[in-house]
Amino acid sequence: MTPFNSNTLSQSFQNALPYLKPFTYTLIFNLILLFLPLSIKSQTDTLICDNGGFESNFQYYKGVTAEYDGGSDNCTPTYFSVPVVWSPSSLSYFRRFEIVTSGVDTLVGINRTKFGSKAALINNRYGHLDSICHGDSDVNKIIKRFKVTEENREFTVWYAAILESPVGHTGTQPFFSIKCDRAPSNDLCFDASILNCEDEYRDTICSFDEIDVIDWSCHRIKIPKNMIDSIATLEITAADCGEDGHFGYAYIDGICEECEGSAMGSVTLYDNIYDASGFGVKYRSCEGDVITICGSYTLPTLCGTWDVDSIKAPGFTISNMDIDEEHETFCFDLLKEDFPEDSCRELYVIIYFSSNLSNFSQQLSNTIEICDDEFEEYAADVTTGICQNNGTAILLSDDYYYVSVDLSVNYGDFWTMERQLDDPPSGSSGEYVIKTGTGSGTIDLGPILIQEGNWDLTITIGGCILFYEITAPGFCGSCNPVRGTKISNITCINNPGNLNPLDDTWTFDLKVPGITGTYSFAGPGVSSTWSYGNTIHTITVGTIGVQCASYTITDISSTCTAKFVVCPPKPCSNECDLEAYVTDVVCEEEDEVEVFYADLYVSGAGSGYYCFQSFAVSDAGNTSNSSYHYGSVSNPLGPFYEDVYIIVYVCPSSACTCDQTCFQVIYIPKPDCENLEFHSKGTNDSKIKPMDELFVIPNPVNNNEIVLRSMMKSTSFELYNSAAKLIHYGSFTGPEYRYRSEISSGLYFVRYLNSEEKYRYIKVIKL
Repeated sequence: MTPFNSNTLSQSFQNALPYLKPFTYTLIFNLILLFLPLSIKSQTDTLICDNGGFESNFQYYKGVTAEYDGGSDNCTPTYFSVPVVWSPSSLSYFRRFEIVTSGVDTLVGINRTKFGSKAALINNRYGHLDSICHGDSDVNKIIKRFKVTEENREFTVWYAAILESPVGHTGTQPFFSIKCDRAPSNDLCFDASILNCEDEYRDTICSFDEIDVIDWSCHRIKIPKNMIDSIATLEITAADCGEDGHFGYAYIDGICEECEGSAMGSVTLYDNIYDASGFGVKYRSCEGDVITICGSYTLPTLCGTWDVDSIKAPGFTISNMDIDEEHETFCFDLLKEDFPEDSCRELYVIIYFSSNLSNFSQQLSNTIEICDDEFEEYAADVTTGICQNNGTAILLSDDYYYVSVDLSVNYGDFWTMERQLDDPPSGSSGEYVIKTGTGSGTIDLGPILIQEGNWDLTITIGGCILFYEITAPGFCGSCNPVRGTKISNITCINNPGNLNPLDDTWTFDLKVPGITGTYSFAGPGVSSTWSYGNTIHTITVGTIGVQCASYTITDISSTCTAKFVVCPPKPCSNECDLEAYVTDVVCEEEDEVEVFYADLYVSGAGSGYYCFQSFAVSDAGNTSNSSYHYGSVSNPLGPFYEDVYIIVYVCPSSACTCDQTCFQVIYIPKPDCENLEFHSKGTNDSKIKPMDELFVIPNPVNNNEIVLRSMMKSTSFELYNSAAKLIHYGSFTGPEYRYRSEISSGLYFVRYLNSEEKYRYIKVIKL
């Protein structure tokens, strides 16, 4: 008996076609497919990504052909108003189904392959009959059956379509389509009438009408989860016009490749924690009820001018959509209320592109999964450190501590940490920004002097506020009975009728708690002996000057002593709109000598300038001392070699010719740099490198231009507003960068990477 041969059966079937009615043919053809041997079906029912680049020619695919005369507008070809009858075709078939190799399409000049060295070509500009230079009303289709799995239920198809664009054809234009029966909502269908990208192309053999060209583009198909383990069918069709006069053909390649660089545009979501790339998921928010998704897109490169019309997330309520057209990125918020408890949901977006010629293009993104337990709150674990005596057993005013903040936020989230003193000197708010930064990490605040008392820490991340009460530890000097001493209520007194700020006097309150015993207190304006307890003694110091006052407490019983330095408040007989606070002190070794630098937060000058003088405490007023400095306040101040007084003034110009009646005195003790608890910049044989290598000039900014001056060869920076929203970012080489924008008045921050690869921050005020 002659063995069964499927090719023989197929040929016999084709010979009988003229005698069969269309529906009879369709029935018999399907029955043949059903009863083919298992070895034949196993080649058909494969996985979608197998031979997705046609490197193994047409393995796993089959082809069918038909003649049609209508239906191009919905990619459902008809013949005499009824669905066409598909005829099976061999693969390959001259000018219908061919494998092409790398090279350039000789008519329109696009690449014939996208990935690898081979691609499939469906149809041909010359038609498959002997008579060329017109279409054959051919509609040709390749088909692939595949098993749906969790891994391949979302896949892509890359294509390039070339369609002649005849005038006056309705429903009979050359067309192209991609369909999958398990994902009908993702069908792709277009004919030449809706492309509006016609151009003239010349051929050595034929003359053609204008032609629409879609260079390599990516189409994404998403099969629902409930279709896993089922068999799906992919159909890709290219057709001539239905009036036997014009051609349409397409290249197919890269099934299951990533959608990047598509001529029809693309959109991408990123299933990772938001990072330096600017893409990913921001899982944290104020209340843990919002997640921010940041993705990217590319515009279509077809003819016309393209823009993003909108971005939608099917099945989700999204808000705060922010599209950055300059960098082709976007971010939006998802609400936790869209996620039932213990649930996970798949998320993708559809981007809609518009142009001056058509609204043709829309693209689907890849899919990522978001779960309800991934919504997290901003968090900070705040730890107050113990007292450090700064290497001095008797002096208590230099006792300090650190506050450690373990901050958990999204990468790039800009935050500020503000300090509010419970008991600031009179005329001062006691509120200032002690630290700014971005992202998560452990941040050490300090050194903070214990003598300043308790305070509140406010951490602001965007519109979210975290609040903490900080209780200062007790002093840690060697005289135990006075470790609980409190110095408070530092007050300026303006005597009635006194109009001279230099005649203002000041007082402060002293409380030395304890159970039994007495102590003596001596210094400017006082020499008394009192009992321990909760009694508050008001100390009248004298006239406010540019120095602080020193006092000694002696325990009568043990004769141990402790010393304090108390600085005056601002003068108060006229308006002195000035506040200055120390935000950081760091050590440095210069020429084998330990020195230190200080950062100041200064505010309240309006459009004026801040200037300062510094003197060694042991040699106040001596301008020849190594710790003497003078000039505009520009952090860091220093170097300093011993305890210093810093006097801050408000001046009308940067020349620092200042009003001597408005000033603030700050005491900064020399730090115990050998203590591992203290900030140190490390050993450096060279001179200190300036901490500020980028400047905003002028600052405050009084027009619509921000000028950055850099001391580095190349500079990268980011500009944030006070709500921590990124306003602008960029990089430049050379000394200057100018950014023009009509930003509103308020507070801004510039973040930049210095030459030591560390982030620094500049506060910018826009008037």
